[in-house]
Amino acid sequence: MTADLRARLETDRAELVKLLATTPTDRPLEGGFVAMLAEAQGALAAVEAMGATEISTATGRRVVVIDTPGAPIILTAYAADGERIETPILPGRALALAEELLTAGRRRMRQGEGR
Repeated sequence: MTADLRARLETDRAELVKLLATTPTDRPLEGGFVAMLAEAQGALAAVEAMGATEISTATGRRVVVIDTPGAPIILTAYAADGERIETPILPGRALALAEELLTAGRRRMRQGEGR
């Protein structure tokens, strides 16, 4: 499973780099693509840090970010029983939340959690 995930993340990363590299120089880079590239790179680093350990997730539990151009950013949490909770978040708060998650994840990885 880890090898499959690594291959998928590497493919996603390569496609995002290609998309960004083909952006005309007179146009700004698409922020969503830059963020997805950073997420893919972070996920690859986590997989690499785990070595041969399988990645497991709690079935039915997940958090999804919905980023539709022209609409608010929506953070959606799904519980194991299928219940869904949505909340809009401002761009500044989304960046702060991402930083908090990265900081917590790095700290816990250093402490040996989540491997």
